[in-house]
Amino acid sequence: MQVRFFEYALGAAEDIANKIKQNTDEYIDTILPPLTKALFKYVREGKIYLLYPRPTWAVPRSRKAR
Repeated sequence: MQVRFFEYALGAAEDIANKIKQNTDEYIDTILPPLTKALFKYVREGKIYLLYPRPTWAVPRSRKAR
């Protein structure tokens, strides 16, 4: 990602943050393999149960949080 923000005024923090977010999203879409993109998507959706090494269907929900 190139740094292209030096021309902005000091009061343009929100614009700069949006531009950084756009460039970061573009970078992630360009460089990451499909499996990594899918894992990022599952984490954003809160599906962390995929990270457990055992079958989660066999564990009661009250014990999963531990």
